[in-house]
Amino acid sequence: MLSEVELLREAGIIPLPSLQDNEQKKKRKPTQAEQLIMLAHDAELFHDAEYEAYATFYVSDYRETWPLRGGGFRRWLLKRFREEQRKAPGAQALQDALGVLEAKACF
Repeated sequence: MLSEVELLREAGIIPLPSLQDNEQKKKRKPTQAEQLIMLAHDAELFHDAEYEAYATFYVSDYRETWPLRGGGFRRWLLKRFREEQRKAPGAQALQDALGVLEAKACF
């Protein structure tokens, strides 16, 4: 049995992805939001009973825990981005990344 997407492709409503499209996707540079998410890979994400998201991460030789939307985590993530990219991320990229990380912490 064909899926809905396969039926739409057979009907010509959804075009088949071309090899060129796939190659372009592989070569594209990650967005700033994606870079921020990758930089947070070693932070432990979790939530409390009210689904408030938190992150625990290393600062020097000790661990800190901050609310994901709090200043401590945001500063840590911005510092890591600046060290790697030598510039600050856009405000929208930061908000997008925090939203994804918050969802990861809660689900």
